[in-house]
Amino acid sequence: DLYRLELNREKKDKNYNLNYYLNQILANLSHINNSYNVNILIVNEKVQIRDNDQLTEIQSGGKVMEYWVSLDIKIERTEILKERKFTLTKHPEDKHISFMSKLTENGFQ
Repeated sequence: DLYRLELNREKKDKNYNLNYYLNQILANLSHINNSYNVNILIVNEKVQIRDNDQLTEIQSGGKVMEYWVSLDIKIERTEILKERKFTLTKHPEDKHISFMSKLTENGFQ
């Protein structure tokens, strides 16, 4: 994703600015959601990081995304071609709900 491509360990000022801009964008989207009752969908990716032989998933955008995102929807492939596993996570409570859905000509059912 473009956010991660722009980050650079040696350029702390640039990273600070990128996080600032991302935070401003998400704050504006949150304001629109709260003021005008408009639902916002942000498509993002998660990366897996190995820490002490344990895999942890984190969102691209790191702590900024963690702060602003209240509901996470994860869609996973299954062994069945037209079936997907959906996992909804409510933050910060970390409550999970999972369900399976089939992909048809009319969408997920």
